[in-house]
Amino acid sequence: MQTPFFDGFHRRLFGRPKNRLGRQVDALGQFALDQLRNLFGALLPNAPLSLNQQAGGIGKNSRERIFTPMVSFWGFLSQVLTPGSSCREALSRIQAFCRINQQTAPGNDTSVWCKARRRLEQSRLEQVHKHVAGQVDSRAPSGALWKGRRTLLADATTASMPDTPENQEKWPQHANQKEGCGFPTMKIVGLFSLASCALLDFARGALTIHENDLLYKLKGLFRSGDIFLGDRLYCTFANVCWLKESGVDLLVRKNASRGEGRTLKRLGADDRIVEWKRPTNKAGHQGLTKRLWDSLEPALRLREVRFQVKAKGYRTRDIILITTLLDADDYPAEELADLYFKRWGIELWFDDIKTSMQMDVLRCKCPEMIEKLLMHMIAYNLIRSVMQDASTINHQPLEELSFKGTVDRLKQWIWPIMTAGSAAQRNRMSEQLLVDIASDKLPQRPGRYEPRARKRRPKAFPVMVKPREEYRDEFLTKREEDIAAISC
Repeated sequence: MQTPFFDGFHRRLFGRPKNRLGRQVDALGQFALDQLRNLFGALLPNAPLSLNQQAGGIGKNSRERIFTPMVSFWGFLSQVLTPGSSCREALSRIQAFCRINQQTAPGNDTSVWCKARRRLEQSRLEQVHKHVAGQVDSRAPSGALWKGRRTLLADATTASMPDTPENQEKWPQHANQKEGCGFPTMKIVGLFSLASCALLDFARGALTIHENDLLYKLKGLFRSGDIFLGDRLYCTFANVCWLKESGVDLLVRKNASRGEGRTLKRLGADDRIVEWKRPTNKAGHQGLTKRLWDSLEPALRLREVRFQVKAKGYRTRDIILITTLLDADDYPAEELADLYFKRWGIELWFDDIKTSMQMDVLRCKCPEMIEKLLMHMIAYNLIRSVMQDASTINHQPLEELSFKGTVDRLKQWIWPIMTAGSAAQRNRMSEQLLVDIASDKLPQRPGRYEPRARKRRPKAFPVMVKPREEYRDEFLTKREEDIAAISC
């Protein structure tokens, strides 16, 4: 409350002036939090992105500097949300931000920005991710729950990265590829919420690790009363046992390797209660200890539902579902089939992360930075929060909104919202942004089929079948032979 009418009063009467860190946090809030409070601000925790004041200036993120954890986080997030954005472009954004707010701007050396990203501790990002995912999932309307119960979906995907010795050691390439001809590949199992489409968490490992072992690492995310939805790979005896122990019901497609169980009761023409015996081996569950495996139940009562999928121009297919939802009155077979078909949504959500945000091929060359793919997951959930607001306010189904369209509209609206003349004008523009997002619906095209083929021919370069060094040696040898032949 400073005013020019009291020049003779000491400045401390109006409060102690803020230090450089306080001014920087306020400026960052004006840049990101205040203008985007309706979008991201309410979801982000403050503690993981603040300086470690108790460290006494020793260690990472304990001293006042240009790249505070908050500045580095928002710079990294803007880079993730802009596919193809280079480190130079991200550094330019931070330079512009510092100069607009009359702060010391970093130089043009991109290595400074790369070091700042590297200083973002993995534990801090994990706290932010869990907080944001929990907030997005908790805000899902009760009407989006299936019969009042939370439904979780799991599936696996992969991400490749530069071929460096460090990456190869931690995430080896496929065993069928020759050394020097492939790329390190990480296997990722993600757990999504059907009601909010939020990525609750994920487990990662090498290609040799089975998906069920990675899923077991996510056991702590399940709550009693949840329903687990998965494909046929998760249809195993051990998965049913530990999910039941956690109070979670299961609905998966029957694995082709699973034989016919003994029929205990007929519930309908294609609906029955069967008994499964515990298998004699741990195939697909190498991550379970022998003690845990021996503690599994000797037999299970499950429900087997069979239905047919008919589409014009396609062969009729039989689908068999296995579930622990045994009550046919509360859970009719038709409703179980409709719920299972919603499992396809997880394929689209992974596509949003890998294609729209280009996580399919990571560009960092060291495992420490590869682990920070967590920023892609945080960015995904933040965008989902905006879509959730647009869906709730405008009464539109969340699954019909476009993820890529939301990202594109945020890029176009961010600057007008930031430069609005008043808070009322910013609120009106934010509301209009949500209206536009809700109006951009994905087209419904049932039965659509597109061949997995490319019309555009690639350049006629041969496929690499041996390490690049051998190609160089062969080229030099051939050139020396040609020179020798000419001189003769």
